Amino acid sequence: MDVILLQDVPQVGRKGERRNVSDGYARNFLLARKLAMRVTSAVIAQREAEEKSRQQARISEEKQFQDLAKQLEHLELRLPLKLGKKGEAFGSISAIKISEALAKRGIQIEKEYLRMPNPIKTTGRHRVEITFPHQIPAHLEVFIESELTTL
Repeated sequence: MDVILLQDVPQVGRKGERRNVSDGYARNFLLARKLAMRVTSAVIAQREAEEKSRQQARISEEKQFQDLAKQLEHLELRLPLKLGKKGEAFGSISAIKISEALAKRGIQIEKEYLRMPNPIKTTGRHRVEITFPHQIPAHLEVFIESELTTL
């Protein structure tokens, strides 16, 4: 009997795979425990429609991330960093702060997308690499400005 697995089944296959198993195994184990469903033309059509829908959603998501990457290429983000009289930094600019600053401008970016090995602790221009899902690269120019403190 041809079945489509609804869950991973050891020594049979992984979720979503189509397998040919013995009728008794299918009826008494796989179907009874709702681990698989019998292959019919309606099930095949449904699975194809779901796959097409997933592909369209993926294409749409990729386009959104590509548009966002283009938008970030032309954006200059300015952030203050508190410095003492001798120029030492009090704190740093982390991925969270950059993400929050972008959110204030209406751009939602998860902090996990920002590739920062260490927080920024110096003033000046810094290039922050971004990797969106689907391996879409981007970068953002961040200008860190001095904010003097009186400590």
